[in-house]
Amino acid sequence: MLDLPKSRARLLRSLALDAGFATAEFAVVLPAVIFIGSIFVWVLSLCVTQLQIESAAYWATRELIRGDKIPARLIDALPHNSTLREQRSGNILTVTVATKRTIRIPGIPWAVELKAHASGHLEKPVDDENF
Repeated sequence: MLDLPKSRARLLRSLALDAGFATAEFAVVLPAVIFIGSIFVWVLSLCVTQLQIESAAYWATRELIRGDKIPARLIDALPHNSTLREQRSGNILTVTVATKRTIRIPGIPWAVELKAHASGHLEKPVDDENF
């Protein structure tokens, strides 16, 4: 059988003796939890940014292969400080989108450069004589 205190006063005193330790442990662990949480959010934002630039590279390549210009709304949708570069090598077009993301925690100069490439063959103009 459990050995329970015989009165409410003893129960409250026994709980009050441990309350200071829990507060101190919480105060020590809280900065680590906040730091790990902010790193997790930053990594999640890196994943979202990578998906954005991969999609932008794909759509820019698609538009250029068809002979169209890159729409302004596509360039406006790129993340801040992004660069879009196209390279033609013979019949192959490659579009590269790059951006740099830094973590916004004071005193931590971590930065990651993200890149996305998309390639395709240029469409040939239709020859009217073969019709």
